[in-house]
Amino acid sequence: MIDLKYEQIDEARRCVSAVAPQTPVVRSAALGEASGAQVFLKLENLLEPVGSFKLRGAFNRMSLLTEEEKRRGVVTASAGNHGQAVAYCASLSGVDAVVFMPVNTPKIKAESVGRFGAGIRLEGADYDDAERRAHKFERESGRVFIHPFYDTAVMAGQGTVALELMEQTGGVDVIVVPVGGGGLACGCAVAAKDLNPNIRVIGVQPETSAPFVESKKAGRRVESPIGDSLADALTGEIIADDMFELFDSLVDEAAAVSEAALADAVYMMLKRHGIAVEGGGAAGVAALLGGIPGVAGKRVAVIVTGRGIDPSALAKIIREKENVYNTG
Repeated sequence: MIDLKYEQIDEARRCVSAVAPQTPVVRSAALGEASGAQVFLKLENLLEPVGSFKLRGAFNRMSLLTEEEKRRGVVTASAGNHGQAVAYCASLSGVDAVVFMPVNTPKIKAESVGRFGAGIRLEGADYDDAERRAHKFERESGRVFIHPFYDTAVMAGQGTVALELMEQTGGVDVIVVPVGGGGLACGCAVAAKDLNPNIRVIGVQPETSAPFVESKKAGRRVESPIGDSLADALTGEIIADDMFELFDSLVDEAAAVSEAALADAVYMMLKRHGIAVEGGGAAGVAALLGGIPGVAGKRVAVIVTGRGIDPSALAKIIREKENVYNTG
């Protein structure tokens, strides 16, 4: 089983602080009204310059590269945010980077990777396919693969989100976190449960791609359908048995949210908080809006993970929601 400890996350925080300033935590009256809880939003979508928590894990992992590995260069696969993070970190140290991304990657994310100077390979029908192609390129080129989540250094970097959150809020009873590959959820759970063993950690996936939800129900890693989603950053299979075992041991519950709920959450964040959030970044908000049992009267933190929503997709959501309200 993967061995991830609080000490690794604490050490990662010192490393990550060089590039990732503390992100803000704000109270959400709208979510408080909907849930009956005292709700805090941890705004990782405001983490510059990549607009997501992925900078934390990528920088922590790449700080471990040897000089020889730096000369060989790096390669990764990403639905968008991790690719931007790796590209940015590579640019800081003069390392050549290549990022494989699915062909349906939102244009805004692909363009952001390119702005940081990385090579972009739009290949693969989905994230899993893009990763297979990236590993093939890794073998052929001799580059170092920087995994977006299946790496203890990456997970430790992601776990620094929870360290900040617990300090900023003075502690919470529940953490709600979006789940794609599971690295953020596992890292945050290790950090938070070391500080408060009774904390409840809830992972959220889109209904169209919910392998952790289905596997947690079954008590073992199972295959489940993987479809497209507004939460494109959260789609993909569970990569390995030990990744599920770690998730299952740390994350108390896993919930799935509909595409309509994700769109509602994106719209609410813009309308009530003035903040643009991508579908995956709003998954925790969607779950809380839809109703999570047992949170009334509790202190609940929702991690908002990224802002990389395509402008046309956001405009469509706004048009649809405004039409509903104007005709309702």
